[in-house]
Amino acid sequence: MLSKHRGLFGKRALDIGCGGGISTFALEKLGLNVVGLDPQKEMIKMANKAAREINSKAIFIHGNLEDLPKETLFDSIFMLGNVLAHLSVFELNEMLIKLKGLLRKSGFLVIHYADTIGDILNREFFVINHGASRSDIEFTYDIENGAINITVIEKKIREDLYEAERFKIFIWAPWILEIILNNEGFHLMHREYLPRNMILDIYKKLD
Repeated sequence: MLSKHRGLFGKRALDIGCGGGISTFALEKLGLNVVGLDPQKEMIKMANKAAREINSKAIFIHGNLEDLPKETLFDSIFMLGNVLAHLSVFELNEMLIKLKGLLRKSGFLVIHYADTIGDILNREFFVINHGASRSDIEFTYDIENGAINITVIEKKIREDLYEAERFKIFIWAPWILEIILNNEGFHLMHREYLPRNMILDIYKKLD
């Protein structure tokens, strides 16, 4: 997916929301020197363990953008695997201010994400795990933050008491993202529509 655009990415890359390192190692295979960043400590432990096992030279940092060493600059910054689903419009706006300071002149921002609106219209939103029924899942809409709240009932203890998992997915679509990035000084260079309503956008930081 990314190899045909390798010439845009320079040498030094930041992988935001790297998780256990899968995307970071993929970027490293493209010949990039990669720093993986994730706020979940356990994920960074897993990434470091995997890096040792495969002799990767990738660096993994637990934390947020503020935790990167000062005056760090990257040729390209990646947000892969639908990291956007965990960010509100307001959070992304705050991030972009910091990202611009981390990205070299004419650097590239690469975002791989799901078109949530397309998912809903195509009835592909939130694939149910095996054994679960639609009656076990409740959806509510957070109109102020642009998110869908999902409650998955895992076990019924009694008529008025359940064990459930709750999480939130923020709504994104290509036009929403492009408006925000244009306002923050980024220009869309490439957009690719992928299976299952996934999209790959490559934005260039304007001088």
